Amino acid sequence: MVNIIAYASMINKESLARTITPRKSKEVLIKGYKRIFNQRASRLHLYNADPKQNKVAIANIIPDETSSFNAIMFEVDDYEFEKLKIRQKSCHTKKVIVNVEGNKTESIMFIGNKVYEGMEMQNDDYLPIELYLKKCRQGAYEISEEFGKQWDATTCLGDGRTVKEYLK
Repeated sequence: MVNIIAYASMINKESLARTITPRKSKEVLIKGYKRIFNQRASRLHLYNADPKQNKVAIANIIPDETSSFNAIMFEVDDYEFEKLKIRQKSCHTKKVIVNVEGNKTESIMFIGNKVYEGMEMQNDDYLPIELYLKKCRQGAYEISEEFGKQWDATTCLGDGRTVKEYLK
């Protein structure tokens, strides 16, 4: 079994169900990383996003010792992990240790690649794809109001604004 950290679209049960069956999860806090909308979506057509506009970003994570963000962790078997790797094909995996109920647990996060199929994928000028942002926030607020508010406050745009500030 593999522990997966979900921090964006995979926290939305409907979105996750397109790949694997949603399951019980635990809320976790990821320290030393920042969640940021700086990653160009590799499949813009899924969100009816115009590639000529700058609203092409999905959430990504970058190392940042002063930051932290909320996420969920759930277990998958090896077959499901392979299915998630196909879903997240423009990402690589990173092992992290998270504290879950006082226990240190090894988990896997998907992090966006800087280059994918010869295309630069990261840019701080990108803005969130509206439909994608809506799905992420819907998933966060379905976990709880508190989780959703923390998600908005710990998710940034490339220009430094939080999602909370962006939506004002």
